[in-house]
Amino acid sequence: MKEKTMRAAEQSRDDVAEARAEWRDEQSKLQVEQWVFVDETWTSTNMAPRYGRGPRGKRVDGSAPQAHWLTMTFVAALRHDRIDAPCVFDGPINGDCFRAWTEQSLAPTLQPGDIVILDNLRACPKTPAMSALCVGQAPSMAFHGSCRCCRAMNHAR
Repeated sequence: MKEKTMRAAEQSRDDVAEARAEWRDEQSKLQVEQWVFVDETWTSTNMAPRYGRGPRGKRVDGSAPQAHWLTMTFVAALRHDRIDAPCVFDGPINGDCFRAWTEQSLAPTLQPGDIVILDNLRACPKTPAMSALCVGQAPSMAFHGSCRCCRAMNHAR
């Protein structure tokens, strides 16, 4: 018996399949030195396990911080040979934080011809944040993910 492999349901849509095929075709024409992947990760003190294992019918006791939960978000631009514009936010990232990071940290590291690749960031990139990427450097943009504004930005290109 084989384990089931899950994939995003959006991959079954014709428009998504076509966009993915175009992206695969374009990859071979690009130089890896131009790629700039923007990604984020986070950690939170409320990540304590809520369930445990114990003898059947017996309560499993545990402890966790009480209502003093903190979240930290790390966002950076990943290149083939380094990490650019690393930044840690105290709390979850939002559109305003993303825009500030884009303007103050990411944009100064970009060179003409760089291709910025965004996945489905939790802080949905707003148009002003994307405009900040083009100030002075005018890199190419590639938007991947299912968020509406990324799809809108793809159509605007």
